[in-house]
Order: sequence, then C-alpha cells, then structure tokens
Amino acid sequence: SNETTRMAVRLGFETIDDACLAHILKHVDVETLIETAMAYPKCRWTRVMRRHGVWKDAFARRWKVAELHVDDDTLERAAFYLRATLEDFRKVHHVSRCDNLASIAVRHGIDCTTLKSSNNLFNEQSLHCRSKIYIPIRDECQLINKEVSIEKEELLKRYLLLVGEPTTSGAQPSHEDERYLMPRRISDSEERLKLLAETMQRSLRIDLNTCRYYLLNNEQNLARAMGEFQEDAEWEATSTD
Repeated sequence: SNETTRMAVRLGFETIDDACLAHILKHVDVETLIETAMAYPKCRWTRVMRRHGVWKDAFARRWKVAELHVDDDTLERAAFYLRATLEDFRKVHHVSRCDNLASIAVRHGIDCTTLKSSNNLFNEQSLHCRSKIYIPIRDECQLINKEVSIEKEELLKRYLLLVGEPTTSGAQPSHEDERYLMPRRISDSEERLKLLAETMQRSLRIDLNTCRYYLLNNEQNLARAMGEFQEDAEWEATSTD
C-alpha cells in the first residue's frame, strides 16, 4: 500500500480530479484496493473508491456478477465482500407450509446435513419457525450475470451475499410487510411469551423463533415446551444415526 501510494504521488495522481482517479483505481487489483483502504481509511483514495463505486466494480469483476446492491457501503462491508469466498454466497428459499428439510434439500441439490448446518436448524420444527432459509451456492457459474445484495443475518451472526435478491432502495412494502411496520401496543400476553422465550433460549441455547414455536404449541407452559423440544431433538438425533 505504501509503495502504491508513493508511486501515485510521483505520477501526480494527487493532482487529478476524483472521476479520473476513480477510473485509474478501477484497473487496480482487489488486494491492493483493500490494503490501501485499510491503511488509509480517511484518505482521498478511500473516499473516491466508495463514492465512485470502485469497490463494487472490483467485486463484480471478480465474481462476474451483474451488480452488487448495498445501501451502506462502509469500509467494514467493503472489506467483507472484497474478501468474500464462495461459502459467503447464498440463495434465499422462502419456507412454505408443505416444505420439509428433505424436499428443500432435493430441490436445491444439497444434502440435509449441509442445509441444517448452514441455517442452524435442529429439526423439522425449527424449519417452520423461519420465514426463509439460505441455500449455499455450490459453483461460481451460478453467480454469472446475477444480481447480489449484502445482508447481515442476525440468527447466523454474519454477513451473507444473497444471489438474485437485489436490494431496491425506496421500494414500497407489500401489504404483508406493512403488518410488521405499523406501530402497535404490545399486549401482556405477548410480553409474557417474550420473557418465556428468552428464558427457554438461555436454557437450551436455541434461537428465539424455535422457542416461540414450542411455547405456543404448549399454551405457553415452559416446562412442557422444553420437554417437547428435548424429545424432538432426541428423536432427530436417533433417526439420523
């Protein structure tokens, strides 16, 4: 990075306008861009790379995608997607009532173990606690000319690069989404369910959606809900042996 910067200064890059500098930077290899941005996070080069889409173009060249959609192009995010591996790319599968782990695995050409480990799923019940799950991309050819968006997945506690679901700024929410956007008063029953789910989560170390499923299935009886989950987990472990 230091040598690249010194060379740029010698060549007079610091005296040219931002658009011309961006054009030059688009021909620099990805690793040099990352090193420069990390070494000089507040310098003019890094600012130009962000404002003129240099990072996005470098990503698109590397993976042969049509476009990368990202609203908040911070240095942290740029470092993630510029260093991304194939394992960071996923497709989204929206879970329907008739889905099960085996049918989803067959549909996408992967095995059930990979599907479960990629989404922190324990069993069939935990699948139906989710509205969507993520399917690993197996081959770089699946990325060619696709649009990619970046998302921080809270359940998996990591960034993901989602293939085929671009982020559209300013898009109007659907009627289904509006239910979750409208402010409403939380009832005592919902507050109790939340507290019980958090207690169950701490005890069993599972995600909150799974806890809510078992609690609602057992009339919010914590002992019965935990017992049913443990029975299902034991059955699942036995059936896979």
